[in-house]
Amino acid sequence: MIQRGTIYVAADSNKRKAFIDSVFEVAGKNQYEAVFSPWDPGYPQYITLLDEILAKLSNSDLIVMDITMDKVGDDNWVLNYGVWAEYSMWAAMKRLSAISVFAEESCPLEKLHPFVHKKVTTYSLNNLGKLKKDIQEAILAFDNWRNLEFRRISNSLGRAL
Repeated sequence: MIQRGTIYVAADSNKRKAFIDSVFEVAGKNQYEAVFSPWDPGYPQYITLLDEILAKLSNSDLIVMDITMDKVGDDNWVLNYGVWAEYSMWAAMKRLSAISVFAEESCPLEKLHPFVHKKVTTYSLNNLGKLKKDIQEAILAFDNWRNLEFRRISNSLGRAL
């Protein structure tokens, strides 16, 4: 089977296993390879881990991420630092048009920066079927965007020749 591309999965590996598994399942059904780099502070060489993540991100076509925040204390919410670092690397590569952002419905989206929370698709762990459908829709939207970009570039090159 020919792979259509690579999807990078960004999520808290300790708390978002159902999300990660859902992306891998849907990606495979759509002939995409899914890749994931769990953050491990005990990694022997931290810079090597960052290099590995950057390499995987650079070779990916789409990033699907879960930015669900966790409650700490009475009213403090924190975002997984690894996921935020991956988002930042992706943004630095100027590839925000190829990102799909998800969060569990219990996540207080208003605590996120408006630039991020306006693009979030919420999901419930009680309805993984809908989550998988939403991931499928994100992949199809990316495919459509990529096809339009390809045609736009092809047309521009055709006019230049």
